[in-house]
Amino acid sequence: MKTELGEMFEISAGYPFRESIQPFVEGNTYVIRSQDIQSDRPVNRLELAKIQLEVQNSDLFRSRHWVQGGEVLFLSRGQPRASYIEDTFTDLPVVTAAHIYRIKPIFEKVLPAFLAWQINHKVHLGHLMQEGSTVPSVRRKQLESLVITLPVISIQEQVLSLWRMISKERRLYQQLMVSRQLEFQTMVEDLMA
Repeated sequence: MKTELGEMFEISAGYPFRESIQPFVEGNTYVIRSQDIQSDRPVNRLELAKIQLEVQNSDLFRSRHWVQGGEVLFLSRGQPRASYIEDTFTDLPVVTAAHIYRIKPIFEKVLPAFLAWQINHKVHLGHLMQEGSTVPSVRRKQLESLVITLPVISIQEQVLSLWRMISKERRLYQQLMVSRQLEFQTMVEDLMA
């Protein structure tokens, strides 16, 4: 089934911080920043910074800004990319920076990892045109109008399985290339000594 992203998913911007984000070890909230969004893996709670966030109406704030498991996160500025949240964090609430869109499924017909993969694939193919001169960005309307395909869950799982194997092979090949380069450098240095 093909559909526009905005028809099947609720898309909202992250929390509008009024100041720069200052990590605080004893903070009461995790924050997801640009560097936490990686296109080849889910967001890792252990890598997130904590901040101290004071809110006036916690119920309203929770419903509008807290990130939940199963959401896809899209970095709209710089090099756009998507990642996802596998599980809801139970120890502290989580918010995202304002330039990270939260994509929440309205229906349970999609795996978050599959949606993130598909968005990243569309970005790679140039389906999301970036605007801006200094820092390219993707607007919410552009993201909402992105046409995606939603096959049945079993097909989504097959695609993800193949993608993960390819990603693993790519990482192993890169490690092999680095190892070979070091081996070559050592051999050349020994020969020239």
